[in-house]
Amino acid sequence: MAGDGPTQSGGQWKETTGSVQETVANLVGAKETARDGAAKKNEGTAEREAAQAKQKGEGMVDSAKGNVREGFAKMTGNESEQAKGKAEQAKGDVKKSTS
Repeated sequence: MAGDGPTQSGGQWKETTGSVQETVANLVGAKETARDGAAKKNEGTAEREAAQAKQKGEGMVDSAKGNVREGFAKMTGNESEQAKGKAEQAKGDVKKSTS
């Protein structure tokens, strides 16, 4: 959703366009435009890294919740809830590994 904070794709886009702007401006000697490009590239890097950190944090929470859910379900013998806990852990593991 738009407005939910930093995104990896948005950060990557800013990194790429900023890098291109910086490179082209340096080639033609436009120092101020090169600085603007470098700033945009750095902003993009920061956004991408923030999005990755957010996703990794969400993955850690999902994994922990799934672990607790599975553990409680094992104690009560509820196999359906055990499966849901394992699925939640897997969802968290995917989020952690893709960041």
